[in-house]
Amino acid sequence: MFLLAALAWFDAAPAAAQLPRLARVAEIGCEDCGDARQLSLTWDVAVDESGNVLVVDRDAPTLRAFDKTGKPLWGRGRPGAGPGEYRFAMRAALGPDATVHVVDMRLRRLTRLRADGSVAKSLTIPFFVAGSAARGRMGELVLLTDDFKRTGTVYRWLAGADAPALVTSFQTPAPGEGTLSGSIAVAPNGTIAYLLTADTYAIHRVSSSGQALPDLTRDIARPRRTPEEIAAMKNRMAMVGGASKAAQESKSSGGSKSLLADDERFRFKPHASADALRYDDAGRLWVRTLRGTDTSTVFDLFSGAGAYLGEVTLPTRVESYSLAGSYLATATDRADGTPMVVLWTVH
Repeated sequence: MFLLAALAWFDAAPAAAQLPRLARVAEIGCEDCGDARQLSLTWDVAVDESGNVLVVDRDAPTLRAFDKTGKPLWGRGRPGAGPGEYRFAMRAALGPDATVHVVDMRLRRLTRLRADGSVAKSLTIPFFVAGSAARGRMGELVLLTDDFKRTGTVYRWLAGADAPALVTSFQTPAPGEGTLSGSIAVAPNGTIAYLLTADTYAIHRVSSSGQALPDLTRDIARPRRTPEEIAAMKNRMAMVGGASKAAQESKSSGGSKSLLADDERFRFKPHASADALRYDDAGRLWVRTLRGTDTSTVFDLFSGAGAYLGEVTLPTRVESYSLAGSYLATATDRADGTPMVVLWTVH
């Protein structure tokens, strides 16, 4: 079934012509089938140029490989801290010869797997990883870090290396001025794109040699939250201790200040979602924005040279996604809440 991509109006027809057309080709996910297709909570999804899909699930087997028809190929991994076990596998990348590279945020560990999912090597990550991305079939990773002291860094980790190499460093936003976004991507030519904060629409870039490139920007307003979304955010803050923080502030200031009473902080969404950025094999940068709805996702696309190409809208809420060759894999939920992964062709 072909997807009708919702495209923005553009002044330049050549730019619009570079927007991809998508077709839905397979679904992975079932409510109670009892096999690898029954997903619980998808942390990440990866796809290769052949359409093979790797799903990272919260429950065992943590890593589940499928072919482009959705047929299970293998499953490996379980929750834990031992070899081949994971606490939070935030990124799984498919590398050369069907190898797999798994970045575990909580264990601060990089696990390299053979084509059948068995462990080849485990390496310690010497910093806190805020975001990570992979460079296609090369098995190269790029990592975005935060030392929680107002310094962030970008590292490049080659497939055969036992340690990462520094690319660039930068100052992170001050408290109250935004939070570091965990969004980073690497292009086929080695260019790295990353977001400092999604509160402003400015995507920073460095070349493969680490030279600063012009930012990608758009002069558009931040999307507004609905009253229901504002209420949900307040409830989440209260559940994680927002009320106790407000009480402490009130005590120290002698007033009756409440963190939950200030609607202004909740009124606008960031421009982009967490882990928003991906490059495709054509060198286009995809940005998963927050301008969609509960049933749609809007992507902004930029050319490799940095020109804004327009929007592509999928009729589903995308939680994570991956691009390789002529394929796009997206993690989402069915209308009944069943987790699923959808494979698309991109032309």
